[in-house]
Amino acid sequence: MKHTRTLKSGAVARRGKFGMGDTPDFDGWTTGETWNGFACPFFTREQGLKVIEFFNSVDWYGRWEYDRKAKEFRGVLTDGDREVITEDRDGFYTIGVGWVWCEVQRKDQAL
Repeated sequence: MKHTRTLKSGAVARRGKFGMGDTPDFDGWTTGETWNGFACPFFTREQGLKVIEFFNSVDWYGRWEYDRKAKEFRGVLTDGDREVITEDRDGFYTIGVGWVWCEVQRKDQAL
């Protein structure tokens, strides 16, 4: 399994694990981009489904669903706002932009 991938934008993405403190760790991808010091991961559809399944189970930040026909995640947030996350041209979904994602260091990456 490849650990890096060149995106159509030319950026190089690498595999990683991402979580938010007490959440499970989710397999995702990153280019190393951050927002206010937090990771900005993106996920395959399969991993995205696991992300929203968990957050729906703890009723965190609203309710999410996946529309297979439109290839998009849709959320009704706790403040009533709606969010739509569409598949990018590389087949990824950037779920939780502005959330407090942290990259989890794998044991094989330890110093």
